[in-house]
Amino acid sequence: MKYALHGCNTQHSNILSDIALAGRTGYDGIELHTSKFQRMLTLPHSDELWALTKVKEALAQTKLEVSCIDIIPNLEASTVRERDMLYSTAEKWIQIAIHIGAPCIQLNAFNKLDALSVQDNIRIISQNIRQILTILSHYNMRFQYEGAAWTPLYSLGHLRKLCDAVGDSRFGIVLDFWHLFAGQSRDAEAQCSPSDLKTLSKEMIFSVHCSDGKRNDAIVPGQPWDEVRLRDYLIGDGDIPLNEWKEALIAMGFDGWIVGEFLGYTLWEQDHHYIATEMLARAKKIFG
Repeated sequence: MKYALHGCNTQHSNILSDIALAGRTGYDGIELHTSKFQRMLTLPHSDELWALTKVKEALAQTKLEVSCIDIIPNLEASTVRERDMLYSTAEKWIQIAIHIGAPCIQLNAFNKLDALSVQDNIRIISQNIRQILTILSHYNMRFQYEGAAWTPLYSLGHLRKLCDAVGDSRFGIVLDFWHLFAGQSRDAEAQCSPSDLKTLSKEMIFSVHCSDGKRNDAIVPGQPWDEVRLRDYLIGDGDIPLNEWKEALIAMGFDGWIVGEFLGYTLWEQDHHYIATEMLARAKKIFG
């Protein structure tokens, strides 16, 4: 296994500090967050080339790999204008990924298609993914999709069907423990267990977000989830059966990126060095 620091874990930091922190605390790589990257790319008295050069230099100095750039949102775009914006955004981040040597970009869809069926969500989202993949014709890169627990596509079954609909080996999923666990509170279809991983091939799983937390057992239809409160837990401090997921992943032969992740009001206010060190130690205790 290889271990990457997730940019979400240092929410109030910046890209260069994240890279330096990951290097100091013993990670193999880093998952770069687009919100921080975008802030650096649009500084008023510099340009994109300056930002990209700084990031590339920092990665070289720390000898870190980029596990993924996270995220390109709005994969549920359904109008001509929305799709044009999505494809333009994807092309921009593909060029950035190529420049810094990032081999993968994460894709997410959220709630614009809530009123539609799972089948229609898969049809629209897979169409957008296939179109984005055409931009990659000459590049050795991949895209991973995360099924957020509070969106229409969130279960292992949904993710498998989406992979089948896209039908391209350059597209796969990031397996996020919290999203799979939290999604179980929604309906019977989502009642998956680690043993259900056997319905996927290991080639579909590009990385793992090793996350912990609580489940939203008091869902009010139409009301947003307080995801940051539910995920305000270090690995091992929540309710997720992490060892069971680990055993299922090892049984299927997965040996890729493990990325510890949380979203947390209290954890974000703690010392970044402590958080990064603790998340890595706990992930290695499970997977190492």
